[in-house]
Amino acid sequence: MNYLNNLQLRGKLLVLGVLPAAILAIVLALYFTNSRLNEVEQLFEEKEKNLAFALAKSSVYGVFSGDKKLLENIIKSVIVESEILSISISDQNNNQLVHISKNKNNQAHSNNDTITISQAIEMEPADNSDEMGSLFFQNSTIKNVIGRVTIQSSTSAIKQRQNKILLNSLYITFFSLLVIAFIAYNIGKMIERPILRLSKDVMKIKSGEYQLPPLNINSKDEIASLSIGIRDMAHELETNHLQQQKKIREATQELKAQNQRLNTAQNKILKTVEAKSRFISHISHEIRTPLNGIIGFLDLIQQTKLTDEQQKLIAASIISSKNLHQIINEVLDLAQLEAGKVKLNKKNFHLKKTIEDVLSTLSFQAKESNVTIHFLLDDLLPTYIHQDPIKFGQILLNLVNNAIKFSPNSTVTLKVTLLDEAPNQLDCYIIDQGIGISEKNLTELFNDFTQFSNTATNTGSGLGLSITKSIVKAVNGTLSVKSILGKGSTFRFSFPYTPVVDSYSNISNDSSVKSVACDLSGIHILIADDNDINSELLTHILKKHNASISCTKDGQQTIESTQQIKYDLLLLDLRMPFKMGHEVLHEIRSNKQHLNFSTPAIAITAHVTSGIERANHINNFDGYLVKPIDQIELLNLIQQLLDNPNSSAESFFTPNKNSNIKQQPLALFDYQAALLSMGQDTHLVGMMVDRFISELPQQIQQLKDELTNENKDKAADIVHQIHGSAAYCGTTWLKHSAKILEDDLRSHSLEKDSHVIDDFLQQAHQLIFEKDKILILIKESPI
Repeated sequence: MNYLNNLQLRGKLLVLGVLPAAILAIVLALYFTNSRLNEVEQLFEEKEKNLAFALAKSSVYGVFSGDKKLLENIIKSVIVESEILSISISDQNNNQLVHISKNKNNQAHSNNDTITISQAIEMEPADNSDEMGSLFFQNSTIKNVIGRVTIQSSTSAIKQRQNKILLNSLYITFFSLLVIAFIAYNIGKMIERPILRLSKDVMKIKSGEYQLPPLNINSKDEIASLSIGIRDMAHELETNHLQQQKKIREATQELKAQNQRLNTAQNKILKTVEAKSRFISHISHEIRTPLNGIIGFLDLIQQTKLTDEQQKLIAASIISSKNLHQIINEVLDLAQLEAGKVKLNKKNFHLKKTIEDVLSTLSFQAKESNVTIHFLLDDLLPTYIHQDPIKFGQILLNLVNNAIKFSPNSTVTLKVTLLDEAPNQLDCYIIDQGIGISEKNLTELFNDFTQFSNTATNTGSGLGLSITKSIVKAVNGTLSVKSILGKGSTFRFSFPYTPVVDSYSNISNDSSVKSVACDLSGIHILIADDNDINSELLTHILKKHNASISCTKDGQQTIESTQQIKYDLLLLDLRMPFKMGHEVLHEIRSNKQHLNFSTPAIAITAHVTSGIERANHINNFDGYLVKPIDQIELLNLIQQLLDNPNSSAESFFTPNKNSNIKQQPLALFDYQAALLSMGQDTHLVGMMVDRFISELPQQIQQLKDELTNENKDKAADIVHQIHGSAAYCGTTWLKHSAKILEDDLRSHSLEKDSHVIDDFLQQAHQLIFEKDKILILIKESPI
């Protein structure tokens, strides 16, 4: 069948017409030829048998009487037949009486060329119909064999005749096959010709030639109908093709006209850009000169003796001036911004501190506009990121400044989370309650020099949002806005970053960052290090902060110690005898029933050379430090990982002498811890504590609902949010209770009548009850 698939249509038609007929003709020829050959052979044998029978009848008397002369005469009259070779007559005892042969050398004929017929010579009994005859002749009905006639004949003649018959049959069969092939060829050609013509027509249509030759149809079969259909289709295609060409010509003419209009508009734009460039070039020197003077004088003032409040104001002024200087530098090269050639200076920077610096810069403007800024930072955000801090600060500065400008006497919210759709991207929202933007103006919002006449203020150059969009584009981020006229606007931008390699080790090299006042009283820390000097050094550092220390020298000792003692913190050297540090931690955290399953663990290593080593060795640690260990880094890291377990201890906060607030809320709120976590910003502390306590009733109600539905996982998520906010806001009692409650919920070990829930709810309600007193305390407290 594969062979037939490779044949052309003509070959297939020929095979279809010839093969069945040829097979039938050959089968019939074989059948009739064989029948004819058998018939000739049977006739020859029948003739010889009849001759032998007649000869036997005529030889009865001669054999009976023994007259050989008579027998010879009889034989001679018969032997004249051409095919007879010899005739023999013998008596009943097989004694040869007469033998006549045409050829004396009869043995020359092979047995295959001769046939021998033997016929018995029988004597008929006499008719004994009377009684006397029956007495003398008994068994008269039995024939008596008195001899035998043997005739030997040649088959050469009959074989010649058979060969002739066979040859004639071959001629007839061959001629029949030729006739069949001729008929099949002509019929196939009749079928093939219109099909080939259809194929050529289709190829012409495919190549775009729709003018087909005239159709000469002499039949009304399906092929004729198909031919007519193809020509109709070609006509329709030609019509559509002509219409499309006409439309293309019209569109081309329209495009030419549009290009002319675009060229005219482009020339106008180029003239505008040139005018803008001349304007910027003209004022560049005028702007930079006084700005440099401002920055220089601020630096000189900062070096003089100032109060803490003055130092804060000068620092904010310097930050604002430097940001303004950076913005002016980029505005003065606006063409570079528009060409997407913004230069990025990427480095590791503290995310929260950078945001707080921006908000601090805008605090005076917000105060003048009577605007309250709410700052919401997701707990899952990294402490440090690798990106351009100037660009990030510039984006925030422009957007928050814009929100403050158009939202007097209202609230502006800055919310920073992680982008769900993509990893390693900040998702920032700036939400205001200002005048809003109409849907028509939204399309032109990010254009250069754009200001709307219906805004409450008309100050500025109109470049802020345009520059912001260019910067966001330069860092491969996105910027969008949603607004309702009269209700406010929401600006959203994504800011991709690279995760900082050492998330805990590089706290900051800025001299302004100070170590945390870390009191480790009641904290039991395990130091696992095979180097005695390292162990003694860590022990000395931590004991100065009132920590209780235990030491082990290898991995096996560490495992045995952690099985017997519950520690508050584990300091594990990565390379120890018997078991590596990460192997020890893996064994501890593979068993949820282990005493130190949830104990924070810090890795101590001489170096971490690759991401693979980090992934294999310290991925499961809560943090790590690189030798030689910096005391500030160590204490800051411990402060981040540990909760304050001593809920009955006195607060770090010392109240003002003039404060009349009762001592009770002081146990609920640690002002110094809140101030430290929020960069010494009193205003931010007040704002965040106010927001946290205000949202607490709703969160508590959600927690109760989830506990009623026995959905412990969702309840744990809510407690986790409260725990994170409590940690930032210095509510140490609630933070500690939240951690215990969250752990019990995560492990599904919380009982319905557990006192953990009651303790948590009691402290939360007490915090809500004392909200006003705490806010007054914050407002009246010194930095």
